[in-house]
Amino acid sequence: MNMWEILPSLTPMLVPMSAIIGGVVYMIMRSEHKTRIEIARGPDDKLNRLTEENIAINRQLYARLETIEQRLAGVEKLLKEIPQ
Repeated sequence: MNMWEILPSLTPMLVPMSAIIGGVVYMIMRSEHKTRIEIARGPDDKLNRLTEENIAINRQLYARLETIEQRLAGVEKLLKEIPQ
C-alpha cells in the first residue's frame, strides 16, 4: 500500500489527535505562564515569615557566638599570664 492510499483513512483520526496535542501544549504553556506570574508578584506571607524566623535565629546565634568569643578571649588572656 502506498502512503497516499492510507492518508484518506487516517484523516478523520488526525483532526482529533491534533486537537488533543494542541490542548495539552496549551495547558502546559498556560501553567508555565501562571507560575511565572505568581513568581513575579513576589513572595508570599509564608516565605516572609520563614525568612523573619531565620533572621531571628541567626541573630541569637550571633549573640551566643559573641559571648563565647569573649569568654575564650578571657581564657586566652589567663593562659598567657601563667608563667611557664
